[in-house]
Amino acid sequence: MSTIRLSLSILRQTLAVLALCIALGSVIRAQATYPPLEFQQIGERRWRIIPDYPNPPPLKIRLNDSTVLEYTIHNGYETNFRSGPKIVDIIAKQIGDNKLNLAWLGHELIMKDM
Repeated sequence: MSTIRLSLSILRQTLAVLALCIALGSVIRAQATYPPLEFQQIGERRWRIIPDYPNPPPLKIRLNDSTVLEYTIHNGYETNFRSGPKIVDIIAKQIGDNKLNLAWLGHELIMKDM
């Protein structure tokens, strides 16, 4: 019974976060510029960024066409792209095209910065 409650709790939290992201999506617009990401899987739902650049360019995220956040993604940076249980993959893929991967990576970097 506790396993079912825990799973439902995680699902409710995940859906609440997705709803918040959808709601904020109409308020916050983000645009990221970066060359195509290259990465390798290093574990279950874990990846390592392997850019070909000796000095990687900064990931620039422009918010609401005014604020620009810059992050350096160092060789070997480890990420899960989108956190959360596998069931969310039905709604929001954990990895995808470069645009989606940058969105998840940018989200992760911004959250670590808070």
